[in-house]
Amino acid sequence: MNTKSSISEIKSLVPISTILRAYGSEADSKGNWPCLFSERHTNGDAHPSVTVKDYVATCWSQKCFEQADVFQLVGLKEGIHSFAEQKKRVLELAGIHKTNGNGQGPGKILVTYDYTDEAGTLLHQVCRFDPKDFRQRRPDGKGGWIWNLRDARLVLYRLPEVLNANHVLIVEGEKDVETAYCVGLPSGWAATCNPMGAGKWREEYSTYLKGKKVVILPDADEPGRRHGEQVTQALHGKAKRVDLLKLPDDAKDLSDWATGKTGADLADLLTGNSIHAYRPHPLHESNFHPVPVSELLATTPQQVSWVLDDYLAQGGLVLVAGKPKEGKSTLVYELVVKVAQGLPFLGRESHETGVLILAVEESQTDVQLRLHNLGADTLDNLYVHVGPSESNPTVFTQIIQFVQRHHIRLIVVDTLANFWRVQNENDASEVTQAVKPLLHLARQSGACVLLIHHARKSEGSYGDEIRGSGALFAAVDVALILKRHEVQTQRLLQAQSRYPETPSELVLELRETGYVALGDPASTGKAAKLTKLSAALTDEWEDAETIAKRAALSYRERYRLLDTLVTEGKALRDGKGVKGEPFRFRKNSIHAGGHSIEHESNSRKADSIHAAPPSPCTNGIPAEECQEEINLDAN
Repeated sequence: MNTKSSISEIKSLVPISTILRAYGSEADSKGNWPCLFSERHTNGDAHPSVTVKDYVATCWSQKCFEQADVFQLVGLKEGIHSFAEQKKRVLELAGIHKTNGNGQGPGKILVTYDYTDEAGTLLHQVCRFDPKDFRQRRPDGKGGWIWNLRDARLVLYRLPEVLNANHVLIVEGEKDVETAYCVGLPSGWAATCNPMGAGKWREEYSTYLKGKKVVILPDADEPGRRHGEQVTQALHGKAKRVDLLKLPDDAKDLSDWATGKTGADLADLLTGNSIHAYRPHPLHESNFHPVPVSELLATTPQQVSWVLDDYLAQGGLVLVAGKPKEGKSTLVYELVVKVAQGLPFLGRESHETGVLILAVEESQTDVQLRLHNLGADTLDNLYVHVGPSESNPTVFTQIIQFVQRHHIRLIVVDTLANFWRVQNENDASEVTQAVKPLLHLARQSGACVLLIHHARKSEGSYGDEIRGSGALFAAVDVALILKRHEVQTQRLLQAQSRYPETPSELVLELRETGYVALGDPASTGKAAKLTKLSAALTDEWEDAETIAKRAALSYRERYRLLDTLVTEGKALRDGKGVKGEPFRFRKNSIHAGGHSIEHESNSRKADSIHAAPPSPCTNGIPAEECQEEINLDAN
């Protein structure tokens, strides 16, 4: 079987810093890296540096290179033009080896954990890789694997043993389950866990444990404590008895405790003084749980998992606000289709997942037409509820269950005003109470909850544009404001976000193919002016004032912009730029990328003009080689 991996997978496994270090570069205290191409810096720049953001690196000095990812950086450094060879070299520099037929993707599979149905038929697997990573796969019915769990039936680990046992030990991961069996469980006992770790318990898992005596052993950290609380609450009233087990202080999990232990030790642990019966109490009563700062800082912070890079995080609450007819719904509906397809949007990667739209405001016909025009007809992971719905506890419970069952990571509420039960949007107390269930929905389900809302009629700043109390702005993780921009087809997307990756402003343009990101307002404004100025050039030599007036540009910026066009090779310049002999400009009709173009005028050699060279980060990769799925075995 061919082993394949997506470009985004390799980028997530191999950060830019790994490649820079492989070539001998190391970051300074400010996070800047010495440039790998000292030969490009010959004008006295003794310390050219590289900045790293997300998956790209840039050396701004003398425009050395801009926004190179790991593949492009290796290609530039070693002169490798084939993308397959670039990819192969990236994996070599990172010390990652292809799988040897055991699975798909970079790394080596150390162990697989089989999840089976009641009869022992394989449903899906969890694979642990070296370097440490976990991925899920399911049989494709043809002897191969599909590397996701969409449409897979999710069950408890070692389900047949669980069903046959009277007592069940629930731990946090498959490794601890296997440890329990290896040490030796008492007769009548089984050990199990749910797929995908802490915080991922589903209501349907509880049905397998009805009438059984259950002991829950959470990991000795804050996520483990919360997971244990979640499971115990889910089993209350279903299991015959639910007990909590606390390990000795020097053990972080069962595998850590089990070193040198025997079956007799495990039996004593399961029946000893470390067990206490679970007494149900509301989750909010257990929220006070202080820990020493040394313990807090010793825990590795959880990485943000994105639905759409930089904007929509899993488990986040996001608000999109704008005035009527500004294009909020058009923007969001295109976004959800791209996320369901796993396609880029606004120049950022989306991560294919299930999507749920709560269309509580629009008619079914409007929703059908909009999604049809976006090409969503064949999507089986995009779900839509059309019609009124109230934000009561029953509805939220149903949403959470549906989201977990269908692996949904993006929920859209269209619109918020028609969903939540708020009599006075300006009442901070009422708004705070109404937004809490939405925040809980995001945190509990792990999905990004995206709220479409209205903006005030009057302009504002820093969240003041959002209609209603400022308590709504304070509660969300990201507030996005959509406004009209300088051009009728353009919109300005402003953001206030708790994530540093989120751009504060982005100019969008609505084209026939959908929304595209043009960049920040400063750069897009300059780009628009350059386009106008370039169009104003003729084949005749003219002074700057005449050209600028034709392009409707100000006196102050005319020379700066014309110089940019000269540098880019789109214009030619003549004259000395002095009184009596000012600079004159005309269109460069023989603009040839990368070649020096000279003009002779009045027996005087004009400036030697160079058209802008192609970006060093352009690999010349055929489009078919840039698909997300690329064969790692390509030589």
